Amino acid sequence: MQSIGKKAKDSAFKLKNISTTLKNGVIIQMANNIENEMKSIIEANKIDLENAVKNNVEKVKINRLALNEAKIKAIIKGLKDIALLPDTINEVISTQRRPNGMDGREENSAKDWLSDEGMRRTVPKVLWIKKNKPKIFKKVSKIAFTDTYIYNRLCNITACDPTDGVMGILNYNTLKWDDKKSLSKMKCRV
Repeated sequence: MQSIGKKAKDSAFKLKNISTTLKNGVIIQMANNIENEMKSIIEANKIDLENAVKNNVEKVKINRLALNEAKIKAIIKGLKDIALLPDTINEVISTQRRPNGMDGREENSAKDWLSDEGMRRTVPKVLWIKKNKPKIFKKVSKIAFTDTYIYNRLCNITACDPTDGVMGILNYNTLKWDDKKSLSKMKCRV
């Protein structure tokens, strides 16, 4: 695991000097490759699912492994949406430290993001929890998207986006994906 982490850090260091145009081009090319290979991906996934059933893998894990055209299109859309995001690499907005210990650099961009897009960026908060509360992060990251879990625990609201609707909603009482859980019954910003 440490080896993988070191490779990721080394790669991130190299990638920060690559132009935004090149990074976005690579992301768009990934989306196009997935789109072009959709049928072969679905066929390969069928084999993976059959092998999972043969090997008595739990049904919940099999359901998470299953791919269909809608899920793949959501992945493609997600990649294309990422390419449209502003590239903030090497951009320091503010270096102030918040009273709660969180890095204040994200505060200004979060406000801009919220006013422009109507969304909040939670990744820095999640990374703060990972660094400062590793035991909590370790437990949470195994059962749900960490930011979704944190929102749910803090305010009993499941914050979701269109990809959550594709993959299903995690029922926090049973800790299983619940296809029957209606988005309309949940307080949810899509």
